[in-house]
Amino acid sequence: VNNELKKLLVASVGEDVQGRVQCLTEDKARMATMIRKYSEKVDKDFEEKERISIQCDVWRSKFLASSLLIDELARWKGVLFQHYQDNQDALKVLLQEREIIHHSLIKCYKHIHQIQEAFDPLHAESKGVGLLDASDIISLSYALSNMGESLRDRLLGNLGRAVGHNDVHFPEETRTPGEKMALQALENTINVSNISLVTPSKSSLITRFHPNSRSDNLTVNCCGHCSGEIKVI
Repeated sequence: VNNELKKLLVASVGEDVQGRVQCLTEDKARMATMIRKYSEKVDKDFEEKERISIQCDVWRSKFLASSLLIDELARWKGVLFQHYQDNQDALKVLLQEREIIHHSLIKCYKHIHQIQEAFDPLHAESKGVGLLDASDIISLSYALSNMGESLRDRLLGNLGRAVGHNDVHFPEETRTPGEKMALQALENTINVSNISLVTPSKSSLITRFHPNSRSDNLTVNCCGHCSGEIKVI
């Protein structure tokens, strides 16, 4: 009986050990599969990390280039705004001066027209001297010149033509403050060719896409003589 019990005990223990060994073998195979999957995932994550790192470097470079470009544009904005302000100030002064000139010419025209009607009414009506087609300063200047010449001939005759204008002296300064401001603004004209932004010329660079599709169309600037495959490390 004892021998039989021993045999049964040994058999049951052997089956139990065999079952455990089989379970351990299956667990080992399952763990090996899981380790392989995790290893592949780690490799993919590492590649993704490298790709993101490259993109970070690219965007960092773009940000720095954009910062320089913004600084350059801000500087030129200040220069152009100052130039615009100077031109606007000169234009305002010129318009104010022209308004003063226009009022003065209107008053002068009225005075000379009264004198002409008093001294030579028939000649003024027959020749149409002093008639205005427009009331701008150029038309007023021409009309005043004709009226003055007509009055000179009427009052002085040949004596007025003989004397001429040699006895009249004008100051050397012939420009108004507004005209001086306008001339100064024109002299300070900005040369567009001197505007150089901090970007390479398009003619010297070409845009190429990275052959690896997982790089999200990463672009690389290179000269027109470059050829072959581009690899990003």
